[in-house]
Amino acid sequence: MKKLEYERFKEHISDYFPNAKELKNEIERYKTIPDSHQTVWGAVNTMCQYGVFNCYYSQCLNTLKEVYGDEFDESRYLTKKGDWRWKNNEVYVWTVYKAKICKTIEIMIKKGEI
Repeated sequence: MKKLEYERFKEHISDYFPNAKELKNEIERYKTIPDSHQTVWGAVNTMCQYGVFNCYYSQCLNTLKEVYGDEFDESRYLTKKGDWRWKNNEVYVWTVYKAKICKTIEIMIKKGEI
């Protein structure tokens, strides 16, 4: 993950959790849910699934547009007709968004920012 990408996703996460301690507490609560497999990645992924962050595909697409700016390639997520692209039985923009949120939070924890 590039530094600018990380900073922009971190900013996006702080829109939902301005207080890092609240985010840490929420992650710990979500770790207790069986779907999380008691990992940070699993907890944050479950948080995404439960609608804690963006929950609509269009929101995810807009967030990715904001993060990547001119480098953003919408055709990776939408067909020429404007339909969502799917990968592994999931809308691809949703898969990417969740992975970026999970990775960013893992890095934040590793750096001691949470």
